[in-house]
Formats: sequence, structure tokens, C-alpha cells
Amino acid sequence: MTLTRGIARPPAHVANGKQSTTSPERFPGPTSRDRRSRRVVVFWVKVLLATAIEAGGIYAWLWLHTDGHPWWGLLCLVLGEATETALFRTGTTRDTHTRWGSLDAASPGVKHFRTVQQRVGTMGIAEVLIWLLWLYMAEDVGWGAAAGVLLVLMHLKHHVEVVSIRNLRFRDELFTFHGTFASALEVAGGVACLRLLDDDRFVPAAVVLAVAILLEHAIQIEVLNWEMKARDIRLPRDPRWKHPPRRRPVLFYLFTHFAWFWRRVQRVKPLEKRANRFAINGFINVVQPRPNPLSTMAEYTSWASLTDCSYSGRHLPPVARAATCPATSPAGPPSAPEAASLFERRETMIECPKSTLLFGFFAQWFTDGFLRSARDTEKGVLRDTQRNESTHEIDLSQLYGLTQAATRQLRARPDELDAVTGRPCRGLLKNQNINGEEYPQFLLEQGKPKKEFERLLTPVGFARIAPTIKGRLFALGTDVTNVGALACNVLFLREHNRIARCLGDKNPRWDDARVFETTRNILTVMLLKIVVEDYVNHITPNRLEFRVAPDSFINEPWKRPNRMAIEFNLLYRWHSLVPSTFDLNGHEHHLTDTLWDTRLLTNAGLGQFMTAASSQPAGRIGLRNTDPFLVERAELPSIKQARAARLCSYNDYRRLCGLIPAAGFHEISSDPTTQEALYRRYGSVEAVEFYVGLFAEDLVPNSILPELMLTMVAFDAFSQALNNPLLAPRIYNHDDTFSCAGREIIAETASLSDIVQRNKTSSAEDYFVSFTRLDYRA
Repeated sequence: MTLTRGIARPPAHVANGKQSTTSPERFPGPTSRDRRSRRVVVFWVKVLLATAIEAGGIYAWLWLHTDGHPWWGLLCLVLGEATETALFRTGTTRDTHTRWGSLDAASPGVKHFRTVQQRVGTMGIAEVLIWLLWLYMAEDVGWGAAAGVLLVLMHLKHHVEVVSIRNLRFRDELFTFHGTFASALEVAGGVACLRLLDDDRFVPAAVVLAVAILLEHAIQIEVLNWEMKARDIRLPRDPRWKHPPRRRPVLFYLFTHFAWFWRRVQRVKPLEKRANRFAINGFINVVQPRPNPLSTMAEYTSWASLTDCSYSGRHLPPVARAATCPATSPAGPPSAPEAASLFERRETMIECPKSTLLFGFFAQWFTDGFLRSARDTEKGVLRDTQRNESTHEIDLSQLYGLTQAATRQLRARPDELDAVTGRPCRGLLKNQNINGEEYPQFLLEQGKPKKEFERLLTPVGFARIAPTIKGRLFALGTDVTNVGALACNVLFLREHNRIARCLGDKNPRWDDARVFETTRNILTVMLLKIVVEDYVNHITPNRLEFRVAPDSFINEPWKRPNRMAIEFNLLYRWHSLVPSTFDLNGHEHHLTDTLWDTRLLTNAGLGQFMTAASSQPAGRIGLRNTDPFLVERAELPSIKQARAARLCSYNDYRRLCGLIPAAGFHEISSDPTTQEALYRRYGSVEAVEFYVGLFAEDLVPNSILPELMLTMVAFDAFSQALNNPLLAPRIYNHDDTFSCAGREIIAETASLSDIVQRNKTSSAEDYFVSFTRLDYRA
């Protein structure tokens, strides 16, 4: 099949790079598992067929040549290589048209595809000449020199095919490992085959050649398949980023399976340390390390944009205001409310098979410390969505406040009495006793903030809070008052005070400030451990469990000052985790009832609250699963924020992360209803915006996140958490940073449950605290 007159008939839903009017309901895509299984079968059919043809032709040529029939052998070689080249050209054409459809005459891909076809044919002829030159040199010059020449020429031939498909300069990525290794395999197979035939060892010669060619084809075809999928030849090459690196599916498979093997690896500390470092670096190095050249300050790089961290960073530059993509629907993007309607929960919540509601509570509380759009401190409303008013660090600001002034107001004075022990406070946060349990003090007095708390943030939606609820608002470092976030703040307040009491008893000469600051150091590192070893391990499908190992990451390229990106801010809008009702001690509370009212927590008690949250499933992250109350108040502002930042398209971010861009709506989601909804609003897959596409994808097996979101969470979360100043070797290993008692506490902490169990009011209490559902099976 050649590239003439429109090439080939396009799929029913694709025409000239745009979606046709055919309804996606008529072309529902297969499930993710079905697509993966089909791809594996097709891949190995290609490999085996190509191996049988090429290896058979080369073997017959060498055998007939050594048997005294060189011309018949040459005919076999030519036929084998010609057939393989013809199949390769046909397969390339078919794969391209299956994925991208018919190419319009004006498409940038037409010239590119013709070049690919011509060069593939030329390289087929060149390979015959390369083999002949090698055989001549082996007989007249020597085996070693001949093998060297064969390796060089064969590698150059393979590289011409790769760069032709990628549309790159020839010298780009000339000496990649996979390309060089594949060429070496083919050369080694040919040399070994000829030597064995000279010794009349016909069967071993055939086996060695077949195995070498099989492995070479497996590597090369996998590479070329990736290149054809990653390069959308309908569009001109975008100079804003390099071609995405090829993913390593074999490594991903190994890390997400064989739990028994990884458990044994992690029992050997040197092996665990190296495996942990390799896996984490693999997640982080998907994109280039910080600093990002651009921020939300401006469309160009300046000293101010690189250093003013009140603005968020960004991974990709903003799209031009008047720019249009050839594949974009001429009608333009849907309105923000229309796009937000994609998120609305229609009837019952779609449950997440893995996560509990506690996971959603913790995620909101945790991210509130560093993903904080700038607010008006008096009105408690969003002010500038392009700015981030946090320190860009995981510093427990949701507990201690954003500023030193707020922290001072939250700290107890040394002359105050501890509500738990009745002794003078030393290094403690202000507390009170309610129903025999420790809680923060109340924020208001007679409807107004107490003078001692005047520097704290005003709770979001303060004007809408009923007077009976206002009086029981807690004094916190955060302005978020969802009852789940409140519970996490209460838990960490109790743990701070418990540690401070321990340090004060063990170090009677320490003053109030040293006890407080050392406790904060300990608690921050404990949070980092929980985030990596409990929270992230719950998110990822990996069977190798991640660990915080500060000494493993010293000179990594991503060891740069932290700066949160606006994309990271937006992809963490996991509103669909939140159920419409919360079952607490047999009573159902509507979502709106869980805002501001601290009585839900104090009446139930923290332990019972955590158990209730751990016993209720969270919603599945994705479209059509956000409570209508949150669609207007959370999803709609998120879409507006993404558009105000002029973020690139969903497919652009897949390219950035080294993922194959979607060629149709069925490659975003296997759900026909989602395909239909996306088609009606966007018309073309290239027009799908970042925020919507993130949540439209199918979930990764054994993970709670879709593929693009999981990839972006991984490289941002790991690089930001493990770059915390407290994990720097000189600080982490310094005796005064945590103290001996503090190190013991850190070592004993690996999950949120550990903190809950340490803060029980009675040893007889038994609480179930988990991010993972009891009924979950991988």
C-alpha cells in the first residue's frame, strides 16, 4: 500500500484529522484491558512474521553460499529482505491510517509520510548490500574487521528508519542503548550463524540466527510502534518541547507485579535502597527538572518570573490567544459551565474500588499546605488564581500557619496550663479539653475573632456560616473548614503536643522555643514519611513500596528549589472523591452539613471519626462523579482557572510526559457515554482541554488515578517532597535537628494509623484507620 490519492480509507469516526459526525456510540472503543491484550498479540505476530521472513532468507543465503551455490543464496537473501521491507512499508501505512485516519493533501504529514516510505524502501536495498559487503570482507579481510563494519553500517541503517519516522535530524539520538543493542544482536546472530555453518552445525546456526533476529525485531518494532503513535503526523512538529522519550513498559510491568519478589528485595537494605532510588528517579525524570523557564507571571522568562514565587510555575508555555489547531473544532471550546457539566454526578456515586473516604480527607488537608491560590484574607475568597501564597514547601502550614505571626498566635505561652496534663506548657500548641479529648481552642468570641487570634486566616465562606456554628470554629493555621480536614488538623495538633511533652520531659534544660521548633521538625518529617510510605504507596500500582531515604538522593538533577506548578495545582482537584453523604455513627450527614460544623467531630470523638471515614468508600476519580454542590463551587472555578492560565491541551501534556497522545475519544476513555459527551463538546480529540482530559481517562489498573494524572502526580510529588530542606543529609543527620527521642519517633512512624493509635484516649479503644478499603483486592 502506498501513499497516493488519500492513501487509505479512514476509520468511520475520523476524517481529515477531525472527528466526523458519526456518533461515538456507534464506535465504542474496547476496554483498556482488551486494548492492551490486542496490542500484545499484534506486536508478537509482527515480530514472529518478520523474524521468519528475514532470518529464513539470511540463513538460506549463508547455507547455500557455503554449499557452493552463491547465486541461489543471493536470490534467497534478496527475496527475504524485499518481502520484509514490503511488509514493513505496508504495516507502517496501515498502522498510521488506523491511528490518524486519511491524510488531507494540505496536511504536513503527507510529505513526511512519503519520505518515510521512500527511505524504508531504500534501506531495504541497502541492507542487502551491507550483508554482501560483510560476507566479502569476512572471507577476504577477516572476521573481526568484517563484524565491525557490519555493526556500524547496520546501526546506521536502523537509525535512518527511526529518524525518518520521527522526522528528526540524522545525528539526533544516534547512539541510544536500545538502537545500538538491537543492531549488535543482529550482527552477532549473522556472524555466529556463518561460523557454525562453516563447521557443518546447521541446527545450532539456525537457532542462533533466529533468536538474535527475534530479539532485534522485538526491540526495533517496539521502538518504531512507539514512534508512530507518539508522532501525530497530521500536525506540524511543535518546537516547544522535544519528542517524548520512549516509555519502558517492561520495567513498569515488573514494578507493578510480583509482590512476593519485591517483599524479599525490601528485606535486604542495600537492595531496597537501590531499587527505591531507581524507581523514584524513574517517576521523576519523566520531564525535565526544575526550574521551569516560565511561570504564571508572564509569557516570557525574566529574573522576576524565575524568582517571584508568589506566582506558580508552569510546565508548558501558554497557548497563543489567537492560535488555532488544525484539529480544533471550528466552533471553539465549550463554555465553562458546559465543560463543568461533564463532572456532575448524575445519580449514585461511582465508588472507588481502592480508596476510603479518609484518603480524600487527608488529600485535601495535605495539599492545602502548599497548593493555595492567593486569597483575600478579609473576605476569604479567591483573589488571583495564577498566584500561590504558600511557601511551596511541605511545612505543615495548615497546622502552624502561613506566617511567623500566625504561628506565634497558635503557640501556647509557657505560663499557660496544658489542657491535658495541667502542667505549664512548653513548646505546645494552644489546646482545650472537650469531652475528655484534646482539640484546638475556639477562634471566635461573641461572633468575632479573639484578639489573640487576629492574625489567623478567616475561614472560607465565613459570612455564610450560621451563628450557632461560628462560635465553635477552631483556631487553625488554615482557612479550610471541611470536617475531614479539621480532623487531620486536630490529629496533628495532638501529635505535636504529645511529642513536645516527650521532648520537654527528656530535655529539661531546653527552652520553650527549642522544644517547639524541634517538635515541628520531627512532625514535618513524619508527615513526609506518611506521604511517601502510606499516601503515595496507596496511589501507585507499584508492588515495590516506596521509602523515604534521604541519603539516597544527593546529587540528583531534580534537587532544585521547590516551586509548585499550576498544572500540579489543577490536577489535584479530586472533588469526585467526596461522597454526597457521610455516615457517622449511624447518622447520614449531607455534604453541606460537613462544612464548618466542628460538633460532628467533637461529639463522635476523633478515633470514631477516623474509623467512620476509613469504613466508607470514596468516590472514583473521574468525570460524572462530582456532587452537584461541588460542580458549581469547585469544578467550574477550576476550568476557569485553567483557561485563564491558557494551559495547553490534554494531548500536549501527554506528549510532555512521554505518553502516546490520544488519536480518538475511545483512546481517552473506554466508556461510550464519556466518549459521546467529549465528542459533543469538543468535536476533536486535539481540542480536549487539560483539566477535562485529566479526569476523562480510564484508571490505571491497581491505582486510583488515570494515566496522565498518575504520571504528573508522581514526578511533582516525589521531587517536591524529597527535596524538603529537612531531608538534606547535613540537616537530616545533624544531632540537633530532631534529637535522639525524635529520631525514634520518626522511625516508628510509617502510616497515618500510627499517629492515631498513639493518641488514643484509652488503651482499650481499637480504631481502624486506613486509606485502603478492607475489601480491596489487587
